[in-house]
Amino acid sequence: MSEWDELDAFGRLLMQDVRDRAIREMFGQLRDGGAGPLPDELLQHVSPADLPAVRNLIVKAVDQSIGGYLWLMYDMDNGDQRFAMFGRSGTSLASVSDGIHTEPWAAGGWIEKYSEFPMKKAGDD
Repeated sequence: MSEWDELDAFGRLLMQDVRDRAIREMFGQLRDGGAGPLPDELLQHVSPADLPAVRNLIVKAVDQSIGGYLWLMYDMDNGDQRFAMFGRSGTSLASVSDGIHTEPWAAGGWIEKYSEFPMKKAGDD
């Protein structure tokens, strides 16, 4: 597996097992109620008219968190590598990309290729 393949596999895992899972769980709780990451007191105040905006906020919050994590990976690769993430080849995943913190959102990026929630307003579905 090439270094680019390792980076791409990491991106697929991050999109499907982290991004999509978090969004799916919160959308499900928003739709069905019950236990989950959203506090019950918040859910009591969400009207049907608010749902598109709330879904959009959920996606933006998850994406901000992923962006922060990828920025940290970028910083670690350019400084203290005690916490760098490496592929099987032994190469730092952040060093394979010229900007790992932009990989999800670039044209043809990880979100477009792997996510069940493409770059659109979450309320459009």
